[in-house]
Amino acid sequence: DPLSSSYPHNSPYAFSENRVIDGMELEGAEYLSFHEARVEFISGRLYLKVENFKSIVDKDICLKNLNVLTGLNGSGKSSILQILALLKQSINNNETGEKLFLFGNLLSLGKSKDILSEYSTSNNIKFNIELINNENNESSTINLNYSINDYENADVIKGYVDGNINDLRSVLNNLQYIQADRISPRSSY
Repeated sequence: DPLSSSYPHNSPYAFSENRVIDGMELEGAEYLSFHEARVEFISGRLYLKVENFKSIVDKDICLKNLNVLTGLNGSGKSSILQILALLKQSINNNETGEKLFLFGNLLSLGKSKDILSEYSTSNNIKFNIELINNENNESSTINLNYSINDYENADVIKGYVDGNINDLRSVLNNLQYIQADRISPRSSY
């Protein structure tokens, strides 16, 4: 670590300056309080309808202040989190939200055919999102529809957006996506 001499009190292997309970790591930056870095569902709800994304063929999900995802392997728990990270990554790379960027700084999902559900009856991946503010009962609906061409296997998928993408951007602004490295059998030499 080229900066280790400037910060002798911090190990280069420390996560969130060794404050893993009340802090978050921001892409290698210094400690940030948990209360300052979270997806802001405190004053509202996010309803998400997903079609044809990975293991999810058709699912409605309501996200609130605290969400616990449980289920068997391959049931879509990680996919729900990946959708939020994918949307944030895509909005950061394309302000209109009309392109899904499958490869980026938050996650890498492979090519377009890798994220299309194997049980899908169409080549469309859809995310319908309704944001509801509890304080004033206002809601905002954003529909995102992305088409995968049979002859193309790309890492950017084009589609269209119906609704105010800025509302979704503001909700996902503080999202921090942390993924675990899955351990699998490996050969060592």
